[in-house]
Amino acid sequence: DSNTSEADNGKITGGKAEAEGDNNGGGIYVAAGADFDLFGGSITDNKAGNDGGGVYNAGLFNFYGGTITENESTYGAGAYSSSAVDAAMNMYGGTISHNTAQLKGGGLFVQGNTVNIKGGTISNNEAINTDSGNGGGGVFIDNVGTVVNFAGGTISDNTARRGGGVYANVGTINIDGSIITKNNAHWGGGVYNVHAKVTLSGDGTISHNQTSAHGAGMYLNSSDGKYIINGGYIKNNKADNSGGAIYNNYTGEIVLNDGEISGNSAKEGGAIYFRLGTLTMTGGEVRNNTSSNANGSGAGVSGTGTIELLGGVI
Repeated sequence: DSNTSEADNGKITGGKAEAEGDNNGGGIYVAAGADFDLFGGSITDNKAGNDGGGVYNAGLFNFYGGTITENESTYGAGAYSSSAVDAAMNMYGGTISHNTAQLKGGGLFVQGNTVNIKGGTISNNEAINTDSGNGGGGVFIDNVGTVVNFAGGTISDNTARRGGGVYANVGTINIDGSIITKNNAHWGGGVYNVHAKVTLSGDGTISHNQTSAHGAGMYLNSSDGKYIINGGYIKNNKADNSGGAIYNNYTGEIVLNDGEISGNSAKEGGAIYFRLGTLTMTGGEVRNNTSSNANGSGAGVSGTGTIELLGGVI
């Protein structure tokens, strides 16, 4: 296909897309209607003034192997998948690591359409700016209608003020096979959710994430955001303040239908802390979580919101 490019070896490095009006895709620019398949080699040490330090995608980007590393940009330092019509990205393998975004999406920024993460590793990336609305050390997800499926692979050791692993601003996010682990943030070590619908199921795992404040596993920060837990594991996360597994800051909704929340710890709400909002539990287990309060209160569930217990075990 004349519109398809492939790379399975070599190195793309030192690229700079910083001119006004031409500041996307420091290493690779995948135009609308084009396909790019990456099987090996490296895209490293490239810079973009705006989007996609390593790769900017407005077409179809299939990532099978190789590394995207040490790139810099404002948004999506490793890779940026745009909202262009028919743009899509599939990650089957490879590594996106050690990239630095000034504002959002150290490893990957998803601006629209569908992205499937089926394998590979997104690790040790960073989003630097600490202002409200910025973050997503590993992945930043934006735009109504965006769908991101985390079906495999690992998102680990990423850092941001909000959403060390994943920042979900809007869209639909399905986590049914990926492992989100060892990420660090002030709020939302594993996942920081504003207006998105985030579903955890299957073997999806959110574990060993840390926060210096609230919501080491997952953080919810709006009235219309939602977490639906149909399976999977939220375990061994640690918050220095509240909500070792999950923290609900506003009136958003948490629904626990199945799955396991265990081994998490915080000062209060070792498993779940909801300052406001609703927790509906129809199944699953909340067990062996720890509160470090002097009186040991709220090791499982704590807060001032509304809980509807219809099933499951606490």
